[in-house]
Amino acid sequence: MIKKIIFLFFGAVLLWSCATVPFIQRESSIKSVVELINTGNHAKLSELSEIPFLLDGEIIVMPGDVSFFWETALKNGLSISGYTIESVGPPDAGDSAVFSESREIAMFFAKYVPEDSSIAKIKASSGTFYLLLNGKEGKYPRIIGFKGDGA
Repeated sequence: MIKKIIFLFFGAVLLWSCATVPFIQRESSIKSVVELINTGNHAKLSELSEIPFLLDGEIIVMPGDVSFFWETALKNGLSISGYTIESVGPPDAGDSAVFSESREIAMFFAKYVPEDSSIAKIKASSGTFYLLLNGKEGKYPRIIGFKGDGA
């Protein structure tokens, strides 16, 4: 009986500690989103995109507008080829400035970006890209925001 109590206690401690560790996207998850971009899968990217969605320094609140962005950008040659994932981690207070230094974007981060989100910086032959991600849907992460400084 004592062994069961000790086992349950340590099990509870383990579960509690896991809840306090922020979820960081794996590189394979980030690569899966990049692959969707590179193959032009705007339908899946639209499905994975959260509303509201952060695009560069703009907040998009209509699902149709997010779909329009992905479809148009991909048809016009958006790709992230020859890339390396430079960094991935939880967003900090300064990361909203990556998208814009406006107060509106800082408020977006405070209100819509959960603490267990991840921001990935991707260096590619066509420029620098940022993916703001949270959680998972199947093998793909949910996309909260995207910024591209690419050519």
